[in-house]
Order: sequence, then structure tokens, then C-alpha cells
Amino acid sequence: MERFSMGIGDRFGREGRAQLAAFAAARGEGIEATPVWNKSHREHRLTGTAPIDVRREAEAAVAALGWTGS
Repeated sequence: MERFSMGIGDRFGREGRAQLAAFAAARGEGIEATPVWNKSHREHRLTGTAPIDVRREAEAAVAALGWTGS
């Protein structure tokens, strides 16, 4: 696992690819960091989502970008 991690996960579940692309761009600059997909219970209640929705967003972004990191 990389030395650094950063919590990501947008409120409405539509920016996963863009967020992961930022990690890929950082990797291209020699900065290795692990994205940690997360959304608070409060945000799930506000948006009517569930933890599985965050998982699906993360998996879709990883597949679309061919992410190979942690």
C-alpha cells in the first residue's frame, strides 16, 4: 500500500471517474496515494444512497480508468 491515502467519494455519486483521474494524474507526476472511497452516514441519509452505491461507483471508476493501484 502506498504511504499516503486520501478519502474520496462525492455526495451524488457522479464524480468517481474524475476523482480517480486526479489520482492517476498525481501518479504520473510521481506522487503515489491510495484513494479511500467513503461517504458519511449523514450524506447517505441526505441523498438516499447506501454504502453499496459507493462501492459500485468505485468499481466503475476503477474499471473505466484501468486503475491498478490500491
